[in-house]
Amino acid sequence: APAPVPTPAPAKPKGPSKEAEPAHQVEPQIPETLKAAELKTFVRVKVTIEEDGSFDVVLRTSSGNQEVDSLVLDALKKWRWKPAMKDGSPVRSVALFKFEFEIK
Repeated sequence: APAPVPTPAPAKPKGPSKEAEPAHQVEPQIPETLKAAELKTFVRVKVTIEEDGSFDVVLRTSSGNQEVDSLVLDALKKWRWKPAMKDGSPVRSVALFKFEFEIK
């Protein structure tokens, strides 16, 4: 009878796998004109982070206030990203965020 053929062990990852993470964050600054009004809202955004750390920000859910939406997008465009890693190599990834605002 032929000898059984051994099954090769799965290849071990060459390095760590982890989600993309911000290397530098800028918080949206609420101007005095908006602080005077009562406001409770949120903005949802999608950030696509490329292998080289470059990224693109897309508004997913508007706050209903164009000024608030612009503040969030402008702040996010100043962020810097460390790309996600898969087996030690940078990979493209997507991060979803929800920014909540409550001004009383």
